[in-house]
Amino acid sequence: MLQPIVNGLDDALEVALRADETLAPGQVHLNFGADHEEEIDTAALIDGIQMAVHGFFQDPTNSARPTELTKETA
Repeated sequence: MLQPIVNGLDDALEVALRADETLAPGQVHLNFGADHEEEIDTAALIDGIQMAVHGFFQDPTNSARPTELTKETA
């Protein structure tokens, strides 16, 4: 999935893609040199966004929420 993105990067940026069987689907582990690494879990990110949106529409004190969600307002 990432190869087309990597192919479009500047040649001065060295990128190597390696499969890692220990990562769950939606997880990416990034290494930036020897001293910095990050892990991205897109599944957890999506879950967090869904919870925030659900909480927004379920909060009775939120005066900005629509009283009824219809096709026109969705």
